[in-house]
Amino acid sequence: MMSIKDGVIGFRIIARPSEGFSYYTPAEFRSDGIPLGDLLKPNQTLYVDIELKRHVDQNVFRLLKRDDIKPIGKEKSDFSGIEPAGKKVP
Repeated sequence: MMSIKDGVIGFRIIARPSEGFSYYTPAEFRSDGIPLGDLLKPNQTLYVDIELKRHVDQNVFRLLKRDDIKPIGKEKSDFSGIEPAGKKVP
């Protein structure tokens, strides 16, 4: 790995799902300015802790009047027509 061009490495994480009521955005790391020799050492383990932020749409939880919900059976309701609002929960 020490023969990598320009001595820099990087990776990209594309987590699923990437859209909907709860989703993730792609994450990226580039070792710009950090020499590869400072990251990777012979006979050592490099531990990378990756933390992705989940984005939650404001329509993931809603309170509706009973009259606004289309019933599909005994005490069940059809929420399939509800789409994400495109606004994140703060």
